[in-house]
Amino acid sequence: MEYNIEKDTVFCLCCYFFGGQARSDAFVTEGYKNWKKKERFADHVGGPNSVHNQAYEKCRNLLNQKQRIETVIEKQSDQARREYRIRLKAMLSSIRFLLRQGLPFRGHDESEDSNNMGNFLEYLKFLADNNKTIKGVVLENAPENLKVTSPKI
Repeated sequence: MEYNIEKDTVFCLCCYFFGGQARSDAFVTEGYKNWKKKERFADHVGGPNSVHNQAYEKCRNLLNQKQRIETVIEKQSDQARREYRIRLKAMLSSIRFLLRQGLPFRGHDESEDSNNMGNFLEYLKFLADNNKTIKGVVLENAPENLKVTSPKI
C-alpha cells in the first residue's frame, strides 16, 4: 500500500502493476480514502490466492535480486569462466609435461576409437581419469569449440 499525502488516499502499487482484473478496484484507480470502513483493506487483500496476493508475490519476485536475469547470467558466466580456467590449466599442464620430456604432441590417429590418440590427448585423458574436476570439463565434456582436438577432414 502506498499513501498519497496530497490526495489523502491509499493506492495498492502491487495491484496497479500486476493486478490484472483488479485494475478497476478503488485501491488501483482513484485510491481509497473512506477511513471509516477499514474492513475494506482486509477485503482488498483477500485470501491466500486472491488477486492482491498474487500481485504482491509477483512484485516481491521482481524485487528479489537472486531472480533477476542479470544475476542468473552472471552466475552462468562465472561457472563458464571457472570451467574454462580448469580446462586451460589441465591443457597447460599437459603441454608443459610434453615439452619437458621432448615428446611429440600428436599421434597418427586421434579418433575416439583409437587405442593411442597421441601423447597430448592421452596425457589429458590421464589427468581427467585421476581428477573429477578436470574430467567434468575436458574432452567429451568440453563445449564443441573447446575440445582441443583436430577437426575431422
